[in-house]
Amino acid sequence: MDEPKKVAIVEDDAKTREMLCGFFSDYTAENGVNFDVSDYGSGEAFLADERSFDIILMDIELPGRDGMETVRELRKRDRDVIVIFATNMAQFAVKGYEVEAFDFIVKPMTYYNFTIKIRRALERSKTKRVRDIWINVSGAGRRRISAAKLKYVEVMGHRITYHTTEGDFASSGSMLKVKEELSDLPFELCNRCYLVNLKFVEEVRPFQIVVGGETLQVSHLKRNEFMSKLNLYLSTGGVLLSNIFLNKLLFMVEILVAEILCTVYLKKRSKYPLRLAAYIIVSLAVGAAFPVAVNNFPYACFMFFTLFAITVGLLKLLYNEPWINILFCSVAAYTVQHFAYELANLILIVALRNSAPIFGMYTSTEVDLTALSQGQIIYALIYVLGYYAVYGVFFVIFGKSIKKSGNLEVKRPYLLLVVGIGLIVDIVLNSGYVYLSKGEDFASGLIIYS
Repeated sequence: MDEPKKVAIVEDDAKTREMLCGFFSDYTAENGVNFDVSDYGSGEAFLADERSFDIILMDIELPGRDGMETVRELRKRDRDVIVIFATNMAQFAVKGYEVEAFDFIVKPMTYYNFTIKIRRALERSKTKRVRDIWINVSGAGRRRISAAKLKYVEVMGHRITYHTTEGDFASSGSMLKVKEELSDLPFELCNRCYLVNLKFVEEVRPFQIVVGGETLQVSHLKRNEFMSKLNLYLSTGGVLLSNIFLNKLLFMVEILVAEILCTVYLKKRSKYPLRLAAYIIVSLAVGAAFPVAVNNFPYACFMFFTLFAITVGLLKLLYNEPWINILFCSVAAYTVQHFAYELANLILIVALRNSAPIFGMYTSTEVDLTALSQGQIIYALIYVLGYYAVYGVFFVIFGKSIKKSGNLEVKRPYLLLVVGIGLIVDIVLNSGYVYLSKGEDFASGLIIYS
């Protein structure tokens, strides 16, 4: 018989804790999976118990230290445990990528939604690659280190320091031997002295990275290769940043569709189809390659606006129009994308009031379409239809009017500036209202709202 999966339930409501314990008992009876369940009434009580768990069900709205803060503290000692948040407010789910949440259950919980989430969590726990390595610690004999807890390896001459979540351990040897031992795991050189565990990368700067709270230098020679490997890790399911990576690509698709609809009737340059294909390919490639960062919301906001600015510049290659016309249509496109996003998410939140979230980019660090119920698929269709219905209406009103007149002339350029400022003010005020009123971080609200 397999070892029981160790589960922690952190929930201040005693009846909910009892219900969840019952859910685990029912799941065991139906599927033959054994669980060792521990329950806690507060984040402080949970953190005081330093045992390791396989799965944690965490209420977000806890008294004292809330669920987000509790998991943020937990991540300092355990970066691998699977965390499923429970919340009665769907919009709280977007904060989860900060602490690498695996999934969410929206209250009130049902046994059906519970089984979907637990089944996915169990499948994930089977595929986690955790391996131990043995090192000769100077003056202390041999020691076993979990590769999952190894943040980075530092080599100075023949001295090797293993920086882990449990402390630093000195040994001797060569970088070549260390690389061979960790070759099948996500470790990459950022310079000749540091071998970095990619899942501990928290922030990317021009020639620096933050790894587990420590700043490391990235060499000019290694930077392109390291960033390429980091982006590949993220794009293929690296749990650290897959959420924001997907969100970034989704934004690019949305803004490209909006810009094409807003500019399709402008005066086209020669070989327009080829230029259009290049515009789409280059925009998506730049979006995929653009560096991302964790816990750096001003940079994330800068990233999205920069990606938008790049698409605006590429539009000039498609159309034989003055810059003012390109800017006008681009701001219009950004506005309609922003409005469609808000309307579609309003529909989605209403639809999900009594169901589990469905999109990884807004509610989880993963997207698993195979785990969707029929009702959730319907909700997804509602989301998509609501989104592009806005695009369709705008195209009929805006695009057709340009086609009818045969020309676009912006007679009052200062109005474009006013509209652009108004859009930024709209984002700032709404994000402030939505998130500051709930005690959330303002910069976090800004990037989520934008």
